[in-house]
Amino acid sequence: MCGRIVVLDRGRVLRQGSVTGITTGLPGRDHYILTVRGLDAPPSDPRWRCALERHEDGILRLSAEVDRDGRAFSDLLRALLETRAVILSCARREPSLQEISTSWTRTRRGPRDEDAADAPGLHPARLPHRGVVPDFVHHAGLRIFFSVLIWYYVSRVAAAPSTTPGLEGVDYFAYVLLGLALLHYLSSALMSFGGKVRGEQMTGTLEAMLLTPTSIGTIVLGSSLWDFLLTSIKVVTYLVIGRLFFGVVIHLGNLLPALLIIALTVLAFSGLGILSAAFVLYLKRGDPITYLVASGSALVGGVFYPPEDMPRWLGGWSHLLPITYALRALRRALLRGSRFSELWPDIQALLLFVAVLLPFGILAFRFAVRKARQEGSLVQY
Repeated sequence: MCGRIVVLDRGRVLRQGSVTGITTGLPGRDHYILTVRGLDAPPSDPRWRCALERHEDGILRLSAEVDRDGRAFSDLLRALLETRAVILSCARREPSLQEISTSWTRTRRGPRDEDAADAPGLHPARLPHRGVVPDFVHHAGLRIFFSVLIWYYVSRVAAAPSTTPGLEGVDYFAYVLLGLALLHYLSSALMSFGGKVRGEQMTGTLEAMLLTPTSIGTIVLGSSLWDFLLTSIKVVTYLVIGRLFFGVVIHLGNLLPALLIIALTVLAFSGLGILSAAFVLYLKRGDPITYLVASGSALVGGVFYPPEDMPRWLGGWSHLLPITYALRALRRALLRGSRFSELWPDIQALLLFVAVLLPFGILAFRFAVRKARQEGSLVQY
């Protein structure tokens, strides 16, 4: 329909362009069909392979596979004419999409990769992400532990009473523990979407990705699923460390409401992240969304200090941030064991944020894509 072809191998764009452009320099051999008269036997040469079919009227059909070196086909025609054969017609068979894909991927992989790809159970797409789990255990796990340890001693120095407005009877260390854990979701959403778009711009694969029939919403949401999965592991690690090493009481009876709250939180944060990606796509630089939302959430969102205990002119801004409602609901569910009816007002607020931010972010990204296409700046960075 669009006259363009994209060859993908293991998630990497090998070639893209028009049918003519992508077959230029294609490794392998060209296939020609010639009809000739007066030929006894086809000429032999390592650069081509010929098959001859004879017909009753004396016309022969010659199928020739010729190396794509720029001279092999000319030499074949010259060899045919030297035998005093008469060439009646000549046609080149265009390679199929399967042949194009196979030729380019074989060239990129090499013989050893081809053998590994053909071996059952050893295809790279079926292999796990090697190094991810060891890296998380040895690096991210230790960073989380020392971060929790630091805040444990900070909470002992601060010694904020549980009667402090906004703590709702919860120990300050447990309060900060959940704030740190949930802040990772916000950071992942704000950094992941824009980072993915910027990375695709720098590698030149953004246009090819947007030319696929996949909807823009699926592309932008699906591009960060792996990041959110790793973030979820980090959040669980925070809670496990807090429970095992520091005695934080976690009410597992409210696990299902907590998962609902986290899911709504991720969707609301994703709307902000996609809006950030729209700025990156169109402006080709950093966006104001990331800094404002991240700083505002850390300051007045209830991550480190309850906004209810702040001056009204400052703490009032917390009502505009989804992290405020997410943290309050999550703390009530996991630290206080509150009933669902007590969580419902904050869940309603999160539903409202999702209904507004997620569609708005996707619409803004679509608008940025359309404007970039109109201005011809989609592939620029």
